[in-house]
Amino acid sequence: PFGFFPNSTFSKTKYLDLSHNQLTSLHKDTFENLTSVADLNLEGNMLKMLSNGIFSHNPLERLDLSNNLLSLLESNILENTLNLESLDLSNNQLSNYSLKSGNNFRRLLTLNLANNALSKMEVQWQYGYPTLRLLNVSNNNIGPVIYDKDLHYSKSYYGMVLDLSYNSVEVVDISSNSASLDSHNFQTINLEIKGNPLKCDCSATELKQELDSKLYQRYFRMISQTIVCDSGESLKD
Repeated sequence: PFGFFPNSTFSKTKYLDLSHNQLTSLHKDTFENLTSVADLNLEGNMLKMLSNGIFSHNPLERLDLSNNLLSLLESNILENTLNLESLDLSNNQLSNYSLKSGNNFRRLLTLNLANNALSKMEVQWQYGYPTLRLLNVSNNNIGPVIYDKDLHYSKSYYGMVLDLSYNSVEVVDISSNSASLDSHNFQTINLEIKGNPLKCDCSATELKQELDSKLYQRYFRMISQTIVCDSGESLKD
């Protein structure tokens, strides 16, 4: 495993770039002496796993773990990272998301999980990240149905972008009990669903109505101005 950073040299380091170093593993105490690092870039290595608490001594605000070989995340690898604002896990091999939220992500603004192997929406994304502005889960295997409840995210003073493009979504069911919900309790979701194999059925028609602002529920907005079904038909007009 990659070694340690001596306290005398790196204790005041704010930014550390270890990208593209062919790292395959890290000792659980590798970053123990980096007590000031706020921006850590581990992008483009060959990391397959990370130990619980590996970043617990670091006041991280930005962590880039993209373009590695991560297939599993220990639930507590980010314990005590209370200042984290940006987490990039894109271009890995994650089939599930197991990070515990607790109080660790109370400031998280951006979570990038694009280009993994995720197959479902996680409840903790909806209720454990009150300041989230961007959730990018594009190019995964999420689907075949996105339910109304999957678009309900805890209210904060900002709306957010939910990028679900290029997944396996066939149906977006926004009809289930929506009228009985108080949309003021949820964030306004700017939803991107382009590149999905959508079916041309009543659910697609309801999305078209949402595009035209004819539906009661206003807790989400469509980003793409055209809904294209898997058959290639456009529901814009």
